[in-house]
Amino acid sequence: MTRHWVADHPKWEVAAILSSRLGGVRVREFVELLDLVNYTLGEQLAMRWSRHGQTMCPDKFGQTREGDPWECEVLCGNDPYLWARIVDDLAVERDPEGKEKTTWKERPRASIKRIQPIEESPTKPSNQADSDV
Repeated sequence: MTRHWVADHPKWEVAAILSSRLGGVRVREFVELLDLVNYTLGEQLAMRWSRHGQTMCPDKFGQTREGDPWECEVLCGNDPYLWARIVDDLAVERDPEGKEKTTWKERPRASIKRIQPIEESPTKPSNQADSDV
C-alpha cells in the first residue's frame, strides 16, 4: 500500500505491506484505519464514526478495463491518498546505512470477459407428442 501526495510536492511512500490473502473487503478496512493518520484528533472527533456504514475515508475498489469493480485495488482519500493493490515480485532491501528500499512490479489492469448467456433453441414441451394434427 502506498501513500501519495499530489499538490505542493508530489511524492509517494510505502505505507504498509499487507497479505494478498486478506481479500478486498478486509484490505478496505485496513486502508480506512491507516487513513486516520491524515486527520487530527479534533477532526476525527468532529466526523465521528457513523453507525450507518459511513467512514471518514471515501474509499472505493479500483476498476477493471471494462469499468467493473476490482477488489485487487483499493483507493482512499484525496491528498494524500492511499493506493492498496496486489503487486508481483515484492522485495525489501536494506543498504549499509540501514535505509530500506522497496521494489515491486505492478500488475496490469484486469480485464474481465463477460460471459454471454447461451441462447437455447426453441424446443417442444416434453409433454406433447409428435403428431400432424
